[in-house]
Amino acid sequence: MRRIQALLSCAVLGLAVGVPAPALAQCTQDFTMATCASSDVVIDELNAVSVVDPCTSYADSAQVILDAVIHNVTSPPAGRQDIAIFVAKNGGSAQTGGSCLHDYLEPPLTTSPTYGDANGDAVPDIHNGDWLDAEPFTMPHDDCGDLASGTQAIKTLQSEVTPLQISCVDTNGDGQVDVDVCVSWSNGTSNRCQQLSEAHPAGSTTCGCARVDVLPEPGAAVALACGAALIAFAGRIRAA
Repeated sequence: MRRIQALLSCAVLGLAVGVPAPALAQCTQDFTMATCASSDVVIDELNAVSVVDPCTSYADSAQVILDAVIHNVTSPPAGRQDIAIFVAKNGGSAQTGGSCLHDYLEPPLTTSPTYGDANGDAVPDIHNGDWLDAEPFTMPHDDCGDLASGTQAIKTLQSEVTPLQISCVDTNGDGQVDVDVCVSWSNGTSNRCQQLSEAHPAGSTTCGCARVDVLPEPGAAVALACGAALIAFAGRIRAA
């Protein structure tokens, strides 16, 4: 009976439509009227670390945990300070929309971080801290992480307890669910940033945005899981 219930659950899941949870207005233009036309810092990838609840249709929403690969592509010694990230949750714009995840490189910080290459792309990176502190002499102390030129910060967005909820949209028709993402920063070491609400574009051009693929075509994960369950169940019936 439990096996049959599991198979029925797969069928029901294929018809289910998620309801996005309400979110605060935390996109870039809620902090400053930035044009976000710069490309000093970019999002190389948004990798799904875990899919808590997959997309079952384009009308659905998914719950995911993502690793954001944030890359300062400028030449030395052009560091960028007070890095923040904005991810649109409703399929819209992370710049002008009204529903975004807003995150930053939070403490602990260090003036001598340990770099690795967690994603194997030959670019030095820091994975989930301790982040670079390039403003150690700012008073009061600056508590927002920075990004040296030619390096990446790989930041995990949300957790199993509070996964990120995103709309299942495919704006470019490539069969992948995509989201709009903006990254912001400040130039120089004179800007004070002590908390998340102060991590935002420091000027009209100190941010950049892009749409990034994050998940396969809606229903693909469910189909694979349910197909595997059906094959296993059929095998047990034949064995019996």
